[in-house]
Amino acid sequence: MVYLMKNYRSRVPWTSNVIDYLLVDTANKMVKVYEQNTSLSNQRDFRDDCPIPRKVLREALETLNLLFPPNDPERRRRLHLQSRPFYELGFCDEGALRLATAASRQSQGASHVWLTAIVAIVLALGSGITSTCCAAKAYGAAMAQYDLALAQNVSSQMQ
Repeated sequence: MVYLMKNYRSRVPWTSNVIDYLLVDTANKMVKVYEQNTSLSNQRDFRDDCPIPRKVLREALETLNLLFPPNDPERRRRLHLQSRPFYELGFCDEGALRLATAASRQSQGASHVWLTAIVAIVLALGSGITSTCCAAKAYGAAMAQYDLALAQNVSSQMQ
């Protein structure tokens, strides 16, 4: 997140609505981040009647730790400048913590994310185009079958 803020002048508006979490506004270079990470942690740890599944709460907390790595001094400085207290909560397994540490050290990490997103979009468009072509061919085959059935019906009536 710090990489996007620093290199692409992206803004991070904080939201208290969990539905808006990670809502991306590319036109205004904004990514909304849920500010109530303590609440997420408490819901996950202490509420059996929480409407949000615990797996979703865990993923949200891990995502927050990946976006704002706990040991990143640049993250601390930027959040301090925004007067945003941010507590390192959440259950990050060892692999996720290694990923967070590596992402905070590499400035190319965000380019890989964007490349992955672009590849996913291209694959989605490719599969959409492929399915459209297949549907068109299936429609053509159905029409040919219909024409054949009509021709057979007409020839059987003439006999």
